[in-house]
Amino acid sequence: MKKIATVIAGATAVVALVSAPVFAATDVQIRQSDLSLGANSWYFYDDVHDVASTTEVAGKYQFVTGPANPHAGVGSLRFDNTGSERWNLATRMLAGYKVKDIKKLAYDTYQPSTNPGSTSKAVYINFDVDFDGLSGNNAYQGRLVYLPSDNGTVNQDDWQKWLATDDSAVWRWSRIASNGNHWPNGNTSQTMTWAQIKTAFPDATVSGGGSVPGQLLYRSGEPYPDGFTGYLDRVTVRAGTAIKADYDLEP
Repeated sequence: MKKIATVIAGATAVVALVSAPVFAATDVQIRQSDLSLGANSWYFYDDVHDVASTTEVAGKYQFVTGPANPHAGVGSLRFDNTGSERWNLATRMLAGYKVKDIKKLAYDTYQPSTNPGSTSKAVYINFDVDFDGLSGNNAYQGRLVYLPSDNGTVNQDDWQKWLATDDSAVWRWSRIASNGNHWPNGNTSQTMTWAQIKTAFPDATVSGGGSVPGQLLYRSGEPYPDGFTGYLDRVTVRAGTAIKADYDLEP
């Protein structure tokens, strides 16, 4: 979980960090044709090679019908991983927002019993974090990570909803090991709840550091060397007074 490079569709670009965007919508259907590299849009992101794209790759990440009966619409986004692959559905719409102003992050997953990897794995959330805010240390500070397996049992052959911003929801920090196995505030627990994070770091902001805006990513791959297949749908993002959308992923 490293600092992202500003590599967009094979070309290097410098993207300025801007204040929180004005964006409001509900019940938005997202198909491959709706993807864009714009600041308020969704796109695919290869976290190994730091490349953003709007193009599906069959057998890796693509919009599909099903499986079973999604809670919204008829389709979802399917991920398939082998080795060190890390595929994401990503957006920069939260760049510049304080963590305490993120009101809701929720999503649905479906794990088939034919998944080649561990039955405890599911698509998870991570986003770039600046613990002391944009006016403090702007060096890259890693990501906050929400794993479904930390927050319940991952069912097989069933659609499940995950609410990552419940006060009791458990999160990890990608750089805790390199920081002496403690959080920036000295907490030595491997996890902190969403409520604890907001209290401990009131200025924490979604940011990639420097001139790179923060990404919110729904990821498959940790990596998963034993392989992984999983589905994502009904992504909810609410922040501040401007961002409030439920995204239905469709083929």
